[in-house]
Amino acid sequence: MKAFLHSLRCDLSRALSGIGFFAAMLAVAVIQLQAVLEELLTPGGDVIYYLDLTLGTGYMQILMPAASTLCFSRVLQRDRETGYMIYEKYRVTRGAYYSSKITACFVGAWVSVVAGMLLFIGILALKVPMVSEAALVNMDAYETGLFGRLLAGQKYLPYVLCMVCVRGLIAGAWSLVGMAASTVSKERAVAYAAPFLISYGIQILCGAAGITLTPGRLDLGRIAGHTSMQNPLEGFLGVIAVVACLSACAILFIRTMEIRRG
Repeated sequence: MKAFLHSLRCDLSRALSGIGFFAAMLAVAVIQLQAVLEELLTPGGDVIYYLDLTLGTGYMQILMPAASTLCFSRVLQRDRETGYMIYEKYRVTRGAYYSSKITACFVGAWVSVVAGMLLFIGILALKVPMVSEAALVNMDAYETGLFGRLLAGQKYLPYVLCMVCVRGLIAGAWSLVGMAASTVSKERAVAYAAPFLISYGIQILCGAAGITLTPGRLDLGRIAGHTSMQNPLEGFLGVIAVVACLSACAILFIRTMEIRRG
């Protein structure tokens, strides 16, 4: 355990201070701003409206999985290329090495995406209010979605923070998918492209089959339309369950590929 914690501290430092972290944070903010740029030119919007708008657009759902990989998803590739993996495995057990990298990858993606979304929200707050007067009249339209009870209770800031936190969890899961993809190829682009292609492919296939996937349309960003998810606790549990399934599949794939490599 001591070796794992030491390795984890080093990996978290690498994940949260590297150029990939800041690239992911800025990419998230830019993606969201681009999604609402035209809407911002029209007066009357608010932070909650624009946040929900970005989370519901196909533009966001396709690009966000790719952005989540920029932070630390390529760490196994980089360690293998530089020879650092061999050195590190002499210092810690194989299990501690991979557990540390997987944990740091998830946490790094979570923090970078949350930071990017908070940057986006901060920019919005310079121009629009948290909730507009027009939105207060039509708040029922929001209350049917994820964490709707927070809006019903006029807890606007907790609602925004919960939505941001959920997006961070989703980013963590997709970053592990990118890490899993990096184990099958030496090409750098694979880690970045795989989550994007998988997310997009699933949406295309389900759309062709006429299936509506409300848990984020398999980008797993929202669980709108499920009345049971209006409760904050149930909403988080639902998101965590889906994130856990996606993460478990990615971790299992990583473990299988690395065992084969020896």
